[in-house]
This record gives sequence, structure tokens and C-alpha cells, in this order.
Amino acid sequence: MLRLRRVILAGLVAFAAACGKGPPRPLEELRILHAAGLTPLVDALREDCARTLGIEIVNEPGPSQVVCRKISELRKPCDLLMLADPELVAELLGGVASFRIDFASDSMVLGVGRRAPLVDEAEADWPSVLLRDDVSLARADEEQAPTGYRTFFVWKLMEAKRPGLFAALRAKPAQVVENVSILAALLESGSVDYAFLYRSTCLAQGIRFIELDPAVNLGNPETDYSAATLELPVRGTRGDRTLRVAGMPVYWCLTVPDAEGLPAKTRRFIEYLLMKRSGLLEALGLRPLAPPVLRGRTGAATQRARDLLGTLVRFGGDLR
Repeated sequence: MLRLRRVILAGLVAFAAACGKGPPRPLEELRILHAAGLTPLVDALREDCARTLGIEIVNEPGPSQVVCRKISELRKPCDLLMLADPELVAELLGGVASFRIDFASDSMVLGVGRRAPLVDEAEADWPSVLLRDDVSLARADEEQAPTGYRTFFVWKLMEAKRPGLFAALRAKPAQVVENVSILAALLESGSVDYAFLYRSTCLAQGIRFIELDPAVNLGNPETDYSAATLELPVRGTRGDRTLRVAGMPVYWCLTVPDAEGLPAKTRRFIEYLLMKRSGLLEALGLRPLAPPVLRGRTGAATQRARDLLGTLVRFGGDLR
């Protein structure tokens, strides 16, 4: 009887496999370290990636500078990095990652807290409102998250109309947090009145926001924002140094550690993101680049990426 049951079970398994209904294949893990601002995107991709690609996303969000240091200094295992500032690939991942792909653009806005006062006035003249003693402000730490130094860039660029604004806002007491996700939570809870953050974050989290002038919002690819500069201390296990950053349009990028190569599962995910998810990017407030731009150092890693992804991306030259 036991033998007969085994024969019947084997026959059923074979029949199901022949019909394309065999046991589900185990999912391949894809380890992604990413900027906190991309958490809504990664979460939105998770279920469909498992269903259509056979990939289980194992993700770890954090401030972009911290994410880079986890790879460059701690050598944390990772298949893919997704960052809020493409410049960090060249500046903080030298010798670790040879190329990057810029896949979407964004802009800075003024997020409005749930209980924020003087919103109508802020829409007309936000500097005057933010400088009031009875208005609370939060910002991301510029040494950990690009949102932090981009906030400073907005203030500096606005000085063309409001001289002395940067120093005045810099001196104002503010709640300084690790990343943009925490800023969003503070606004949602009404714990703070205002904070500068990404337009995509506000749209994804349902946070009210005030659009900024294109001359200061870092959102226009045709605008030169480089007049705003900042020197940031970079502290690490290999010693401290100074990183000079300048204002430029906000782009989101991805990169792959050279040590990982570009295995099939990583390539499938990148192709999936670049080819099929433009509608999702737009729904989350991101503006897909058409086509995405690949930049890389001369070498095997960049050449392999160009060979495998060449039809999906435009080569934009060396990292810079």
C-alpha cells in the first residue's frame, strides 16, 4: 500500500510539473542597501518582484552616506545600492563600485506638519515664516543624508533674494534627525511644523508640501545650482577627511559593488526597474529618466554593465 501511494504521488508531481504547476521555485535573495527616501519604492516593488522575478528583496534603508560607509569600510554584503546622490559613488565608493545608473529625478519642497501654523503665509513667503520663534523646524543631518546638505543648498540659493538667510536659518534651533524618513514621520505626527525634504517623499507619505521656486528647488536639470557649496567632514575607520559638495539637480541612482559583478538576479531586477516600473516611479513622485544614464570608470565592471544593459541606458561618460 505504501509503495502504491508513493507511485501515485510521484505521478501527480510529474503531471503537475508537466502542466507547469510544479512546486514553486525557492526565491533568490537580493540584498539591497538603499537611501531611506527610497523605502516606499522598494516596499512597492517587493510583492511583484517575488511573483514575476522569483526574487525576495532583503533591504536595509538608511542615510546615503551611512549606506556607502557600510560598503566601503565595513564591507557589508550587498547585491545592489540605491542612493539619493549620484556623486557619492565617486566620492565615497572609490575602489568599491565602478559605475552608477541615474534612473530618476526629484526636487526639494517644504514639507508642512499636521499642525503647522501660518501655512498660507508660508506659501507666499516661507523664509519669513520659518524665521519666527513660534515656528518649529526640523532637518536631516548633513553629514549623514543628502537631504541635509540639500536643505542648506536651498537656503543658500534663496539668499539671492534674501541676503543673510542661510546664517539666520542655520542659527535657528531645529530638530536634527538621521534621515528623510524620520522627517516625514515628524511632519505626519505634527511634532514639527516644517522641514525641507523630497517631493517624492511627501507624495508617497501623503504629506502636504509647498513647492519651491525652480531656481532653488534643485529640481530643474537645466538650472545651474553649483553656486551653493558646502564642506562636510567625512569620519571613518580609515581617518577623517573633508568632502566638498555643490548644488546640482536631485537624481536617484543605483550601483553594484564590483566584487559582486552583475549576476543574473541583479541584472533582472535592474532591467525590471528600468523597463517596466516607470508608472510606479511616477506614482511615487519620482520622474523617470528616459533613458537612464550610466556613468563609469574604465574597467571590466563598467564594460560588463554596458554590455548587459546597453540597450536600456545611455552611456554618459566617466564618473564625476
